[in-house]
Amino acid sequence: MSLLLVAEQDEAGAVAWVWHWRPGFLVARPLKALAEVMQDLEHAEISGASREDVVAWLDRQFASEAV
Repeated sequence: MSLLLVAEQDEAGAVAWVWHWRPGFLVARPLKALAEVMQDLEHAEISGASREDVVAWLDRQFASEAV
């Protein structure tokens, strides 16, 4: 596994934030830029929410960065 995305949910169960972890990280880190995960997004393991919900959150959060 080269990338793990961990979705943090709000009280309603919606994705509130996404954290990322890679081999070599001691702990997951808050995602601050889409570029941090874009290259490996297709093959990332996702925890805490569905892939569709995480991708939708990424689209909303980083709309100005999307290519």
